[in-house]
Amino acid sequence: MDKLARSLIKAGDQFLKKNGPRKFHLEASRLLGEANFHKKFSFEKLIELSFKKGNESIQNYRSFEFSDLPLTLARGENCFVDIYVWRRRPTTIHNHHFVGAFQCLEGDNVDLSFSFKTKKKLGKFHSLGELKLDHSKKIEKGMTQTIDLQDKFIHQNHHHHDLTVNLCFRTPDFPKKNIANFLYSGLRYEKDTNTLMKVERMFRMLGMTSLDLKKIKLSDDEALCFLIQSYGTTSGNPNFLLVRKALAEQVKKKFKINVDDLMDQHESEIDLIQANYN
Repeated sequence: MDKLARSLIKAGDQFLKKNGPRKFHLEASRLLGEANFHKKFSFEKLIELSFKKGNESIQNYRSFEFSDLPLTLARGENCFVDIYVWRRRPTTIHNHHFVGAFQCLEGDNVDLSFSFKTKKKLGKFHSLGELKLDHSKKIEKGMTQTIDLQDKFIHQNHHHHDLTVNLCFRTPDFPKKNIANFLYSGLRYEKDTNTLMKVERMFRMLGMTSLDLKKIKLSDDEALCFLIQSYGTTSGNPNFLLVRKALAEQVKKKFKINVDDLMDQHESEIDLIQANYN
């Protein structure tokens, strides 16, 4: 499998150097279809590759950062090949800050593709709009799906088998582009690194002391991010509860929305979907 992965990388690098990334999602899908990677895949070989010396040095995602087991097989100058192992569950609804294609190697995927129309901007990285399901596609062993850039490809991947394995042939993340998640209730939020880091820092500090929000002066994006990331937290820490209440009031006053209501609506939809898995 690693030899085939390297041949894909070589072809991908040649295409990207000549043509750039704009249509790489189409070329990646074509190359995967021709390579028949799924016919050479076995989980036993994947286990061997997981412990191959030096493999950890090219790992793109850390363990559990994306999928239940991510493994980078090969990396070139402008593209690389990942394998993602999924248990029986849906992903978030999301877009991508890279381009490429994925192929099902084992199990199957039900892929839902969406479009999003912005109705109201909520800061730089958040917005409220209409999320529309465009079509559903069953991706079985050997089938591929293109991954176009950002809102050109919004999807939710449903893994209905106890074990589903997908190969992803893709570019690195594009600079200054964020991945975005979408809620069935219509909330779109970009996962901006600096915003997420600041919110994480706040979580940790609130476990140690109180914070004066007037001195910190959180932006609307940071307030929204804090409310989204802390949704469902059962902490009884008074410092945390005071800050969360104040930020919820800030967002409600500025945008006339209740983030918890939007999250609740989304979670109700997910519960209905997952009930059909059983």
